[in-house]
Amino acid sequence: MSIIRTAILDCDSLVTSVRAKYGDYGGVVTAFLEAGAKRLGLPENLFEISSWKVTEESFKYPDLDTIETLIITGSRSSAYDDAIHQMHHDILYSLPVGVASLGSSSVCEVQGMFRPRKLLTLQGHPEFDGEIMVSLLEATDELGFDDKTLWQDAMARSREPHHGELVASVILRFIRGDFDSLDAEIQ
Repeated sequence: MSIIRTAILDCDSLVTSVRAKYGDYGGVVTAFLEAGAKRLGLPENLFEISSWKVTEESFKYPDLDTIETLIITGSRSSAYDDAIHQMHHDILYSLPVGVASLGSSSVCEVQGMFRPRKLLTLQGHPEFDGEIMVSLLEATDELGFDDKTLWQDAMARSREPHHGELVASVILRFIRGDFDSLDAEIQ
């Protein structure tokens, strides 16, 4: 089985407690993908991951000819204003031609997009487990999060069962082009 060369465009910095455990988003995404690989019975060293800090002045994009997969992390900065993880205000109101929606919520009609062999996007952060979410929420509370009801709801949800390994396994199937078994995995 060949190694999947993956570049991560790291668009933010992690809070101190999460950075201490994972280093950067590259570490978070690596742990996430390894959990998905384990779920599928694949080797954990399936990926060769390089992390690219978008926030640094000396940032240069990776050479796309040297990678198979590009992952872009979230950012506390949104296209419109300051925001974080799933509690942001970025909303895609319509889909590009040829792209399917992966679901909706009462907050955002497009929670993800899919185009076979080309595009997979997610509005939320399945790579963030409960521990990471609590750390992020505690950090936002210290900064004075403006919507306490939303914050309390997010804190309560962060303690619910996390389906990140399932999502990681679906992402791995997408990356590997294993579309025949995606339906079975999702159901």
